[in-house]
Amino acid sequence: MVKKIIIVTLFLMVIITISCSSGYPAGFMNYNQDAAAVGMGDCFTAIADNGSAIFYNPAGINQLEGTQLRSGFQLFFPDTSFRGSKSGERTDMDDDLSALLTGYFTHKVNDKISIGGGIFTPFGLVTEWPSRWEGATVSTYAAMRTFCVNPVISIQLHPRLSLALGIDYLYSDFKIRRVIDPNQMIGLPLGIPLGKITLEGFDDTWGYNLGLLFHLNDRWKLGVAYRSKFKLEFDGHAHFRLPTLLQALYPPTDISPRIELPPIVSVEISTRIYEKWTFSTGILWTGWSVYDELVPKFRDKFLIPPSMRSSLQDWRDVLAFNLGVQYHLNPTWTFRSGYVFDKSPVPEKTLSPMVPDTDGHLISLGIGHTRSDFTIDMACMVLIPEERHTRRNLDGLD
Repeated sequence: MVKKIIIVTLFLMVIITISCSSGYPAGFMNYNQDAAAVGMGDCFTAIADNGSAIFYNPAGINQLEGTQLRSGFQLFFPDTSFRGSKSGERTDMDDDLSALLTGYFTHKVNDKISIGGGIFTPFGLVTEWPSRWEGATVSTYAAMRTFCVNPVISIQLHPRLSLALGIDYLYSDFKIRRVIDPNQMIGLPLGIPLGKITLEGFDDTWGYNLGLLFHLNDRWKLGVAYRSKFKLEFDGHAHFRLPTLLQALYPPTDISPRIELPPIVSVEISTRIYEKWTFSTGILWTGWSVYDELVPKFRDKFLIPPSMRSSLQDWRDVLAFNLGVQYHLNPTWTFRSGYVFDKSPVPEKTLSPMVPDTDGHLISLGIGHTRSDFTIDMACMVLIPEERHTRRNLDGLD
């Protein structure tokens, strides 16, 4: 499988006290939450000097003065294809454009305490394949959305040290569609796939996040951020579309799948050793081993074949390595660049068209323009994937 994604982000910051009318591949985690951060390869935990610190490192909001609002959107351009080792045929995934919105608010209560809140999408995916491709019995459509509301408080314990705590409310829904073989439903050898199954559901849950920002001296900073895992127990339904003789045996039924979304730890260091240059580097750990199995949990499962009752995932924890640089041309213009090496958490045996993930190199460029009352940041990130081959895939898609 080959995967390429171009991510374009545009953000606008408005300082509310002044009137103004102007407006990642790691499984299915979305770590791109701000244009300034994306421009530096998301190497922002030890910088955290705008409202998106609420996501990257909430301890950073103590650096912000007054009351600030930052909002924006991201555009995703996926480009993924599959070539079967047996058929030799290439199938392209539908490359529909998708967009995500974010917003951040911060307020400095006093010299020691700052508060804020953010709205963003930390996880999500949309993959859509032709209805009659060779992997149609695995997936023709998969979508998962999340929506997180994250209030935070940051306390400056020392002029060089700030700690922060945030509470995360997460809403999520999903929809999965695939072709099924009616013979499979009654235990006969596979024939012509003529049926379809659609799974969908929703849930909400709670989590938390922590942040630390330590000014080692006037030029060096250390940032550490943690986001807890989320446990989701979806309330959902399964709908079957089968030939007439079988349809009556498979009415819509309830499902209650459970999944866990991974904890995240970021450790970074940044320096401004020259007046106009800022450098940052770090590692990002994502605990994807919590995603070990996908079990729909059909309420009426006596006629559901075992092959449809669970799906092994067996994902693994991964590290990403980030580098970022920022050049302050003058008080008005800032230029950024970044690099990320990102490991896929998906093992060969469970690589799926639902999440066609691979190791990759990400390169980003960004620019920021500041006026007295607003800032506009823009960035573009391109994923250069490593082509991936499978030989022991459990779904038979090699």
